[in-house]
Amino acid sequence: MSRCFYAAVTVVVADYLISILDNEGATSMSTSQPFALSLARFNGLPSQKEDSMRTYPLFGFYDYFVIALVGVFGGVMGAMFVEASKYLSKVRRSHISNVKRKIMEIVFLSVLATTALAWIPTVEWMSECKPLDMRDGEYFVQLNCDDDQYNDLATLLRQPLPIAINLLYWEDMSAFSAKSCIISGLVVLILLTLTFGASISMGIFIPLLFVGAAWGRSFALTSPEMFDVRTYAIVGSAAALNGVIRVLVSLTVIIMETTNQATFASPLMIVCLTSRWIGNRLVRSQGIYDEILKLRQIPFLEASPPESTQFTVLRAKDIMSKDFVHMQACMRVSDILSTLRTFQQLDFVITDTDGKVLGSISRESLMAILWNKNAWIQNLDEATDESPKNEELRYSDLQFGRLDEVTNDEITQHFKEDVGCENSCIDLLPLMSISPITFGENGSAQRACEFSATNNFVTLWS
Repeated sequence: MSRCFYAAVTVVVADYLISILDNEGATSMSTSQPFALSLARFNGLPSQKEDSMRTYPLFGFYDYFVIALVGVFGGVMGAMFVEASKYLSKVRRSHISNVKRKIMEIVFLSVLATTALAWIPTVEWMSECKPLDMRDGEYFVQLNCDDDQYNDLATLLRQPLPIAINLLYWEDMSAFSAKSCIISGLVVLILLTLTFGASISMGIFIPLLFVGAAWGRSFALTSPEMFDVRTYAIVGSAAALNGVIRVLVSLTVIIMETTNQATFASPLMIVCLTSRWIGNRLVRSQGIYDEILKLRQIPFLEASPPESTQFTVLRAKDIMSKDFVHMQACMRVSDILSTLRTFQQLDFVITDTDGKVLGSISRESLMAILWNKNAWIQNLDEATDESPKNEELRYSDLQFGRLDEVTNDEITQHFKEDVGCENSCIDLLPLMSISPITFGENGSAQRACEFSATNNFVTLWS
């Protein structure tokens, strides 16, 4: 996929360069001829275009090189955001693990965000009062300015982010000062870094679009005669967001669709390529979602095998884990708790007394079974009876969703004072998977990766 994307960028840019070098487009290098308009080949017929030329965000061929630099900045910012988010996630897991502390954190972040968004626009040297002129007063915040004026920083920080993004994309260059754009982008980025990963429902897509639009616009305002503020607001959004999430095709299409700018395919391709490449190389990390999967130890296998499996002779036995913990068909509750606390693997193999594999059971299932005491056999002597069945336990009784955030220490503490842990056991035979998928130990490691990814297997036994 990446190679196809690189090839598409090369072809599109080369095609555009040829189009401006022919006789018909020889004047396209100048800023008087909107280069972006000449690319609108499939953006409607002349009779269908009712808007004037000035409604299009403009860019020249020289902008490709500047846009690549914007992508570099987006990659650097994205790498810093990912590393900061990883660090804060580790701090939260270590120090903010119970409900009380999570609530305190949410209250603190709410007060901090509200105070910052309310107070910062009132600082005189940070904001400017600008004439409203013909602008729609519904979307521009007056705050401490005179009538027929608006506070540009308050407009960016106090309006909902989707409205602020539209203002940054489509307002003329006099609407917001470079200083206000820089400050608003920095405030939103800091608040996003602090709140991302907290126990609240939120996303990073819209805030990062705003940060990129604000900083891209501020960059264009350094030389508004050369750079179109609307163009750099759009590509700045793509750079900031892609520096964090590291995707190519989907983000390019999303920005094109949401801005209704089909002519921006090549600038968005370039900015996404550079921001992704810089972000990956700067700190040798992946996108934020991949890093979260690693931090939470969620198994995830890429669609294509690692390169190390393609160019070397590796067998399944060379990459598989050889220290899997075995569990007995019937175990004490206390022993199961100790195993879960000591070992972090997601699946456990169940064997009989002779070491023969009987099946497997997931960590999630074990925690749900422990939580529901209907599976407990109160008298250990009952475990020696022929095939105890846990008849009182039903699948609907297992509260999987409730235990998603329960840690090993919390479930151990829950049963700490329960005397039944030492005297009770659980028969795992009726609750295990009796047909775990296996793969030959001498099979190709590349084939093992493809087999797991294709069939969505969490664990592949060998």
